[in-house]
Amino acid sequence: MILQTAANLKTNPAEKMQRAYVSYSCGGECRLAASENIPEEKSPADPLYAPLQADLFCLSHSYNPGELLTYIVTLRNRGTSPLCSLEITDNLGAWAPQGVSLHPLSYEGPLRLYVEGCFVSCISPACISGETAVFSILYLAPGAEAALVYRMRVTEKAPLAAGSEITSTVGISAENLPETITASHTIPVRAFAPLQIEKAVFSPKTGDGAGRYKHVYTLYNPGLQPVERAVITDDIGASWDTRIISVFLNGLEIPPEEYCLRHGKFTFPAPGASREITVPAAEICLNPEGNLESRPGSLCVEAVVEK
Repeated sequence: MILQTAANLKTNPAEKMQRAYVSYSCGGECRLAASENIPEEKSPADPLYAPLQADLFCLSHSYNPGELLTYIVTLRNRGTSPLCSLEITDNLGAWAPQGVSLHPLSYEGPLRLYVEGCFVSCISPACISGETAVFSILYLAPGAEAALVYRMRVTEKAPLAAGSEITSTVGISAENLPETITASHTIPVRAFAPLQIEKAVFSPKTGDGAGRYKHVYTLYNPGLQPVERAVITDDIGASWDTRIISVFLNGLEIPPEEYCLRHGKFTFPAPGASREITVPAAEICLNPEGNLESRPGSLCVEAVVEK
């Protein structure tokens, strides 16, 4: 199927072409569309080029642990003869902290092959190991352009410290290609913190006494930077006799002017209060197995409510 499609979509190798691409997500799948080729007037000053031109880029501008990333490899045969038995090898973003070789990406698939902007088929990897993912294409006609679209998941082995990056590299070889062609792409770790909150309510039987409830709020920060000016709000009841007895931040009691209860809504810190809540950043460490672990920063707020 690939051999036939590529052959039918030949272009004139002597003619330099330009094509625009748009990548998008639809129904949970990553797709690619391309414009028509636009001939460009050939200039005698054009530089020499290799028979195969390869580029790699990622649709995401940054990454976080566990995130799915979409990569696109574009291949263009700029020679005058077809390229046969192409093999594309992705190194899964290999890096070596403290001399230990780690691979922060894992192949998720599926890989979708496009030739001249038209979808051809999904391709299964010829080989997947913990260190590489290898794909094969039978044929690429002279002047033809192919795009491989696939997904990678960021693993627990990804660098997460502030300023870290993942650099992915693909190598492309072919039967009649004199040397392996490589292409690389680098994306940084995302700095923002996706703050999370958990709430628990203890009834009078397990709380501080009859009619008193303990509302416990735990904030988690899995990000790599502290989260500042966090504000907790909770509708705890609009009854006229509902009141807050005390509030604790990480076990330390907070003065009443630092929180408020208005129309049944608990707010901490209160509007205009001098206090600010800062949730510390996650801690990154290397476990005994040689894998990086992220421990979210956290803080706890307890409000004793009487109803």
